[in-house]
Amino acid sequence: EAGIVHLCLLPLVSKEKLIGMVLLASKKETKQTSLSMNFLRSIVIHAGSSLARARWNQTLARSEERLQSLIESSPDILYIASTDGSIRQSNTSIERLTGYTRNEFYRNPTLWLRLVHPDDKKILLERITRINELPSRSPSEYRILPKGKAAYRWVRDTVTPLKEHDGIITGIAGMITDVSAQKEITDELQNSNDFMSGAIESVSEGIIACDIHLNCVRWNRAMQRITGLHEMDVVGKQLQGIFTISDQEKIDDLLRKILKGEEASFDNLHFHISSTKKEGYLWGRFSPLRNTRGEIIGIIGVLAEVSEQKKLEQAIQESEQMLRNVIDSMGDILILTDLKGIVLQVNRTFVNDLGYSQTESVGSDFPYPWLVEEQMGRYVLWLATLREKNWLHDFDMTWKAKGGRLIPMSVSTTFLRNSLGEPIAILNIARDITERTRLGKDLENRNKQIVHLNRIIT
Repeated sequence: EAGIVHLCLLPLVSKEKLIGMVLLASKKETKQTSLSMNFLRSIVIHAGSSLARARWNQTLARSEERLQSLIESSPDILYIASTDGSIRQSNTSIERLTGYTRNEFYRNPTLWLRLVHPDDKKILLERITRINELPSRSPSEYRILPKGKAAYRWVRDTVTPLKEHDGIITGIAGMITDVSAQKEITDELQNSNDFMSGAIESVSEGIIACDIHLNCVRWNRAMQRITGLHEMDVVGKQLQGIFTISDQEKIDDLLRKILKGEEASFDNLHFHISSTKKEGYLWGRFSPLRNTRGEIIGIIGVLAEVSEQKKLEQAIQESEQMLRNVIDSMGDILILTDLKGIVLQVNRTFVNDLGYSQTESVGSDFPYPWLVEEQMGRYVLWLATLREKNWLHDFDMTWKAKGGRLIPMSVSTTFLRNSLGEPIAILNIARDITERTRLGKDLENRNKQIVHLNRIIT
């Protein structure tokens, strides 16, 4: 009834996987030719690649939204810094603690160091100079002065080195928590035994005190909430017998140091209480407990359950790993650069197709070794329009692999922006169009043959 004479069902394929179908219909009688079949094959290849890339972009966008939501919901400051300590990214918690906007930290690389107490600056400077020696988690505590305030705030800064596949550290990821309340409580308890009873019961963090033999003598309501154990259940018992700790040897060493007069802290320590079935993760800071003559008579500690923070960290790490897996599984080449053009990241397809390793590529500045010299002028002019259009599509050019092989590429470029809408990096997606170029030349040659035959006939 519709008068359709021919139907053509085209499978859309990407990486040898069926991802969609296209139905073509014609009301005209046409004679099938090898030329039309090649043209249809070309449509199938490129339409399939475009559809796969669109699905990948949707997956990437959803991952970024989930990750951003997790980061912004944290009451602690979550940030990424360069190897020199300057903050590159942060959530909004940094504004609540310091009084400065994130944008001010992005523009002024030394602003965070300026807020640190003069006596504590050495902590950050030493961390920068010894960045290659940092363990997987490195907590430190120091003081900062918020904007417009006269009093310093104590913060706990826990950092993790960010490493490339070859082990090179490219920055640090950190979490900053305001621990002023815990710090003040610990100091006041050390200076006044008379204040102990009221202060211990009034704080939201767990407070535990032990004598010189590590028998528990005080256990506040917060410790009861964390562990499910009442004070009467633990007073007089050995500290090691109350908790089942994942790293008991580390805790024993920590307790020995405290009894010698040192302060010590731990982070993300797993605990389990067999009698109450309670378990989770603890942050703790311990100090020697002294009498009025300065003699050590025991230890006192401030404990906080950080199980939710641990779950948040794991969720962020899983989201980051998923994002890395998505990037590395791309069939197209991905190159991420800063606004100056210095390469920050390349994916596995880049390494496989062009032959340049991560070490050779990351840190490269323009002109890049994979660009053909004769086409650099066109490429620069094309990039110059990026700020006006925000997204540049399908710029056909030729790249040179490490071995000298020339590869036709179609490049698309856009800005990556922070939550303020400001550009922070440039994302380049390049697709190998060797097959498309070959088909185009084949089509051009066939057209010339047809024209030549027409001339002969006429």
